[in-house]
Amino acid sequence: MSERSSYPVLKNAVILQIMQEVDIPLTEAELIEPHRCKERIREVFVKLLCLSWGVSEKSLSSLPSRIASKQSALDHPDLYADALPEAKFFCLLSTLMRTCGYHDFGFRDLAAPQARRLKRQLSALINFLKYREDMGHLRSLALEEREEVFAVLDEVTENHIKLREDLERARAAHHERSIEREEAESEVKEMEAELASQNKIQ
Repeated sequence: MSERSSYPVLKNAVILQIMQEVDIPLTEAELIEPHRCKERIREVFVKLLCLSWGVSEKSLSSLPSRIASKQSALDHPDLYADALPEAKFFCLLSTLMRTCGYHDFGFRDLAAPQARRLKRQLSALINFLKYREDMGHLRSLALEEREEVFAVLDEVTENHIKLREDLERARAAHHERSIEREEAESEVKEMEAELASQNKIQ
C-alpha cells in the first residue's frame, strides 16, 4: 500500500487540535517552519514515541545492560554516551513510523525537518494513535463480553453439576427403594412358602 493511501493527511488545524488533546505542545509556526525549531520537533517526536509505545522519556535514554557493558569495555566509552541513546531513539522512532505506515523516515527528518514531510509524519502518528484507541475500546468490549460468556458458562456448569447431583441422589434413592422392594418381595415369598408348607402338614 502506498504512503499516500495508507492514511489520511490531516489539515494543520486538525493536527494542532489533536496534539493539544494529547497534551503535546506544538504551535502553528513550528508546524509550518519546522527547520527553524528542530529541537522542538525532536521533543514532539519523543513525546509521541513515549505515548505510542507506552514508555517513559527516561527509558529512552537508558541502554540495555548488555549494550551498557559493551560500551564500558570500549577504549573511550564517554564518546558513545550520547550516540548510543540517540541511536536507540532513532531506531524506536523509525520502527514506529513504519508501523504507522510511513516508510521514508530518516535522520534528515530530525536534523533538517521539512514542513510537508512533518505534516505527513504527524498525520501517520495521529492515525495510529486513533486506531489504537478504537481497537482498545473494541478490546475492552471483547473482554467484557468474554467475562459475560464465562459467567454464563459458570452458571450453566453449576446448574449441570447440581442436576447431576440431583440425578445421582434420585438414582441412589431409587436403588435403595428397589432393594427394599426386593427384600419385601423376598420376605413375602418366604412367608407364602412357609404358609404353603404348614397347609400341607395340616
